[in-house]
Amino acid sequence: MAPVPVDARSSHNVIALATAPWTSKALLAAIEWGVFTELSRREGTVADLCGRMDIEDGNVPEFLDILVALGLLDRTDGVYRNAAPADAYLNPHEHGADITPYLSFLNAGRDGWSRLTDGRAAGGPRSAGASSSAAFGEAIAAFERFTGLPGSPEDMDAGGKH
Repeated sequence: MAPVPVDARSSHNVIALATAPWTSKALLAAIEWGVFTELSRREGTVADLCGRMDIEDGNVPEFLDILVALGLLDRTDGVYRNAAPADAYLNPHEHGADITPYLSFLNAGRDGWSRLTDGRAAGGPRSAGASSSAAFGEAIAAFERFTGLPGSPEDMDAGGKH
């Protein structure tokens, strides 16, 4: 991975790195809840989307506005629709360009990353535990769906035997 350029005159890039998990989680939650899928079918208001996604509207307006601020949704007179990047890459009807399975794969590994420093803080090695094992299985399934390749180590030929 290439290093992120840092402008020494501004703390913006450092702050953006520190808050990246929040923006990432907003994107990944929207994928998990089916926001982009619903909006690829038709635009809608908060009430309409909540009904179609079968969720309470509690903080949905604020959540959708976060997606607007991130450039993933557009809102006009209270009606939401996918913005161009979401329509191009987060739309399950665009089979060749839809990256939601890959993003789901990345999301499945977030639990382990969120505990990255746990072992260090406890003074010992970090144990992955059963929940990350399940997340790994989900990540492999997402990998298989996204790539069409087998994801289990038994199915892969990494050593050139076949």
